[in-house]
Amino acid sequence: MKKYVSVLLTLIFIISVVSPCAVSAPGNDAGALEGKIYLDGAPTAGIKLGITAEGKAAETAAGSVRVQWQIRNGIEGGFSDIAGASSPTYTPAAKDAGKFIRARFSADGYENELYSGAQMVVKQNNFRTPEPAKLTVSDGRLYIVGGSAEQEYVVTGTYYKDPALQMSGTEWDGAYRPTGAACEIDAEKDVTVYVYTRFRETDLCKAGAGVAVTKYYNGSSDTAADLLLTYKAPSGAAVGDVIELSVAPLPPGSDFDGVAGDGWLLSDAGYGDFYEDKECKRPLDPSVSYTKAYLGLKRAGNGVEVSVRSGSMSDTAALDVMREDFTYAPGRVTCDGLYVYSGDRIENYEISVYPLGGDLSEVTVSCDQPHAPAVSFDDAWDYLDVDATLALAGTYAYDFIYDGQSVGSLTVTVLSSGDTVSGDVNADKKINNKDVVALFRYVSGAADIEDAAAADINGDGKINNKDVVALFKLVSANG
Repeated sequence: MKKYVSVLLTLIFIISVVSPCAVSAPGNDAGALEGKIYLDGAPTAGIKLGITAEGKAAETAAGSVRVQWQIRNGIEGGFSDIAGASSPTYTPAAKDAGKFIRARFSADGYENELYSGAQMVVKQNNFRTPEPAKLTVSDGRLYIVGGSAEQEYVVTGTYYKDPALQMSGTEWDGAYRPTGAACEIDAEKDVTVYVYTRFRETDLCKAGAGVAVTKYYNGSSDTAADLLLTYKAPSGAAVGDVIELSVAPLPPGSDFDGVAGDGWLLSDAGYGDFYEDKECKRPLDPSVSYTKAYLGLKRAGNGVEVSVRSGSMSDTAALDVMREDFTYAPGRVTCDGLYVYSGDRIENYEISVYPLGGDLSEVTVSCDQPHAPAVSFDDAWDYLDVDATLALAGTYAYDFIYDGQSVGSLTVTVLSSGDTVSGDVNADKKINNKDVVALFRYVSGAADIEDAAAADINGDGKINNKDVVALFKLVSANG
């Protein structure tokens, strides 16, 4: 795999305030301060941020350097100094989220100042695992008890296999947010409800990425009205593991004999087999009902659905199963759409896989259209290579295939020589936030751009802040 690494010299500031007699300043003939200044990470509320310098700026004596952090409210408008933020590092405050910051760099004896590119301050991600809701009924009313004030709860009759992805912002907008020991919730009677919970968004953190679910039958019945499936699995279940499964009635304590052997199901039978015993020697008998079973895993996959069904009652759980060598099977492969000129090649095109570390060695890239570019993984299965040497102009759709199923898609647009793609300011064959930053830096006078024709987003013959705003809206609309 080819990697291109820019070697940068990092400024280490020994002291932030030095008396004039402590360090000899360069003479007034030092001339222009050359080089570039970079923020050394994505500005994140509550996390310390520094700068990196290259060129003459990196060679400047630490004691003669001054850094001032600046902020602006949006893409347009001027920057202002942040009070008290004149040290080499700055920790963005919660109130800075959504605003743009940059660093101004100067040194004694030099006639000019350098500026880093401006970047938006974002909130921290929250990957903590929430506690599932605990429910109880009192006087015919349903309550969340012991609910965390840090979490929010959505009550619905809908089951979501992947709630973190499938639930809408509108649903979370109407979530319950407990403030006391018990929180009454409104739910239809004598039906099964699902209570989903995640950590709430705060001034510093985004809403939690993990979602926990509690299934509950909101009523009373002498006989089982629904089923609740639970399982015991090692952290990172792998091919060859045995999973213990249990099924209980809803409401708890109602009359229930179990689920027949042929009512224990997998989304694909190839993922494993069900047994009566942990040693996996006695398969489930269709004529016998079970409250406990064992699943012997035979194939890797993500979101492997395990279900129990008995008449109109059912429940489903999802497992992520690793390969025998403890690498994850890919659940989703994602990447931005790209373009390439007919006759050209692109190497090391970035992709993302879920879960992190998913093994792509058995994933293939498929396209049914004639004259399409050849798309393949690099030798390390970390990036894509695109060869449009023999491709004709047009738009081509590709699927990433694992185990006969699509786990992602890609669109490649092939252009004729001389075509320009509006918005691809940095000419990396993609249109994303990097282009917004590149255009913003160009308009601010902090950097050049690769393709001026691609920067005139609104087509008025000028390149200015209006184009930055237009490109920002275009990228935001495209996710």
